[in-house]
Amino acid sequence: MNPTPKIAVILAGGKARRFGGRDKGEILINHERVIDIIYARLKPQSQRILISGAHDYNLGFEVVPDVQAAPGGPVGGIYSIWSVLKKDAAEGFFTVPVDGPNLPHDLTERLYSPSASTLAVDKTGRHPTYAWWRMIDLEKILTGLDFSKSISLNKLAELSAAQPVKWEGADNFLNINNLHDFKVFVKDA
Repeated sequence: MNPTPKIAVILAGGKARRFGGRDKGEILINHERVIDIIYARLKPQSQRILISGAHDYNLGFEVVPDVQAAPGGPVGGIYSIWSVLKKDAAEGFFTVPVDGPNLPHDLTERLYSPSASTLAVDKTGRHPTYAWWRMIDLEKILTGLDFSKSISLNKLAELSAAQPVKWEGADNFLNINNLHDFKVFVKDA
């Protein structure tokens, strides 16, 4: 069991180019915004929720925009959160994407490890946006990383020696990346 407060971060800083530039958190599924669905699932699992992005969706979350020194993409969000939370002496933080409304109700419980960063894995593959990032692991990597080169979340997970946590099925980590994904998701909802 996690003895420290569980901090969860919703990664919402992308440009949503594949979704026509629309803010994915504002997508409606059965008349409910995706961000509200994610919040309802995440709230019982964490004591503090932050948004890595530009605004708080009128939910009162602490917003952490990408800092100027951050690399591009989702790793920039991780870097920015790490920069803020190291001042709080946090043990680590969980991440979930703003476009993943099916996140499991036991995500933080299953991902938490005092000895390793972790990431969700199912039969479709690795899901590094659903992860537990230990501050100590990020410190070793992010302080010496060459940001002139692009780095993916998968690479960051590899560098941090993140351990896989397996889930059965393939629908827990469905992301709405484009209009086709949205139509499939709504049809299945």
